[in-house]
Amino acid sequence: MLNLPDEVYNWLKNYFDGHSHSTRLGWQMSTFVDIFASVIQGSGVGPAFYIVCAADLHPLTPGNKSVKYADDTYLIIPSSNSQSTITELEHIEKWSTANNLRLNHTKTLEILFVARGIRGSRVVLPPPLPGIARVDSIKALGVVVNNRLTAADHVDSTIAACVKSMYDLKVLRSHGMPPLPLHTVFQAILLSKLAYCSCAWYGFCIAKERDRLESFLRRCKRRGYCANNSLLQPLKNYVLPLMPSCSSVLLQMTSTHFILSYLLNLLSPTT
Repeated sequence: MLNLPDEVYNWLKNYFDGHSHSTRLGWQMSTFVDIFASVIQGSGVGPAFYIVCAADLHPLTPGNKSVKYADDTYLIIPSSNSQSTITELEHIEKWSTANNLRLNHTKTLEILFVARGIRGSRVVLPPPLPGIARVDSIKALGVVVNNRLTAADHVDSTIAACVKSMYDLKVLRSHGMPPLPLHTVFQAILLSKLAYCSCAWYGFCIAKERDRLESFLRRCKRRGYCANNSLLQPLKNYVLPLMPSCSSVLLQMTSTHFILSYLLNLLSPTT
């Protein structure tokens, strides 16, 4: 129970009352149906309310961990508890039903991490879970994490997204945008994509991947999308001051030989 003042409780109750939903296809629209559950998309209080709703969702087996952020839930199970996987998923299914939610199996993913020193025939992997896809990489809060715990996949996807954005800069310049505003757009779009959560993944980059990132920045500089002064620094200058405080969680994961991670998206049932 939350100790909320009466005026706050009444304001929240009034906010959630009276919502309805309809679907439009072409020129046809369905009738409105009242909504008695779910988190309103785009609302400022939505993520906080889901956190409150999921506060009582905890793993059953000691040693298993549950990490929750907004409407994403990550269940981390070490190899010593791999036999508890079915039990944990059944527990989440029951919790979802009790809270008028459902576990979306189509968006639930399984990823296995195996230490490099014990890969190969010496590792006995558990059988795949029915109805849940086993993948080699997942996107966790915008960062691509692969089963090798390297930054290769994330660097590939980040550079690919930035290359597409370079076309937007080209169009803006062709329409007469001056250099200074163009540099501002570059920092707001491309540089922000490259540096997004970089303190968590940059330390996992090998020299080849770091060279690719710096090469992309130099290419942007040659094409005039950014200034030819100290405005564009090497990416490591943006990242290294933040790494000690941001990367500790990911570094702790490397000490676990074998982890099962399930990306659990809990969605409200359709009415």
